[in-house]
Amino acid sequence: VEPKVIPQDQNRVDLVYEITEGPVARIEKINFIGNQVFSSKALREAIRTEETRWYKFLTDNDKFDPDRMQYDQELLRRFYTSEGYADFQVKSAHAELSPDKDSFIVTFVIEEGPEYSFGEVRVANELKDKGDADFSEIVTTESGDTYDSGAVDALTKKLGDLGYAFVDIQPKLDRDREKKLVNLVYVIKPGPRVYVERINITGNVRTLDEVVRREFRLSEGDPYNSSKLQRTEQRINNLGYFEKVDM
Repeated sequence: VEPKVIPQDQNRVDLVYEITEGPVARIEKINFIGNQVFSSKALREAIRTEETRWYKFLTDNDKFDPDRMQYDQELLRRFYTSEGYADFQVKSAHAELSPDKDSFIVTFVIEEGPEYSFGEVRVANELKDKGDADFSEIVTTESGDTYDSGAVDALTKKLGDLGYAFVDIQPKLDRDREKKLVNLVYVIKPGPRVYVERINITGNVRTLDEVVRREFRLSEGDPYNSSKLQRTEQRINNLGYFEKVDM
């Protein structure tokens, strides 16, 4: 970008920016610093951003996008916490131009932390109409299992199948860093009686709306469920069609 000032009469100037766009800068290399347990290749497969290759002309995932890098950090967190690393953190994520300024080099600095297992796992039922339901029987996580942050999704689905549509499940975690254990309490509370009236899709020019709708875990008329909505957003992102998905 080259700015130019052109003097005019009556104490005025024209300010002109001459812009040379150049070619689109692709991702030349993705580096990870701090990973010991998982290889850089495994972590590259866990994120959305890709290194550019000549055969990837049908995708834009090798194009630098700050929003996609933010989503990649969340994907890394999900990957590690599903494998037992509850303390995982992305310390920094940045992209810098290569010396010849025709591509980007992306670097993630991470801290894996120790691997955790589940300690005590129990259910705290705060529903008024408890009946004879024993929610502990449908909990899929057991003491001694490797910690998995996505385990609550299975319990939410099972409760919905049992007819407990208006419930709010809040997992409470208590880390024992000395013993490398995560004590887990599923707190089951009554949720608001809200239904899904309409599902609208805007901004989709890549595919048919039906392709997006079939990824929804909710349908019009269903009871509103925040966990299913989060799962829906994840599934639509996983399609790889869109740069950004907002619910």
